Amino acid sequence: MASTKDPRKIQFSLRLRKDRYAHAINEAFQKTDYYHIGRNHYPKKGDSLAVAQRAKTLQRNFQGYSLYLNGQICGFGISAISKTYRQSFKDLETYYKFFDEIWHPIDRG
Repeated sequence: MASTKDPRKIQFSLRLRKDRYAHAINEAFQKTDYYHIGRNHYPKKGDSLAVAQRAKTLQRNFQGYSLYLNGQICGFGISAISKTYRQSFKDLETYYKFFDEIWHPIDRG
């Protein structure tokens, strides 16, 4: 008869391994010339993102960390995301048709 393991114990074990792994990575980066700014981001200590984080001026948006708040973000391509709240066509044939005939293939927005 095959033994069945408690899924909660398996999940806990996996989480514990991930936490140990993340801790080891964090320590390795901290011992070098890298600075932890959050969410597994490690710029070099003199990098503008690290300087902004220490000065408490670092910004975060849906794309990651940034030096500036509310910058203009324009996305191009079939899977692009932009702050202009426009969406490109999802199928390539229509996307390329609009791209060739019109400046930007905008489906909505």
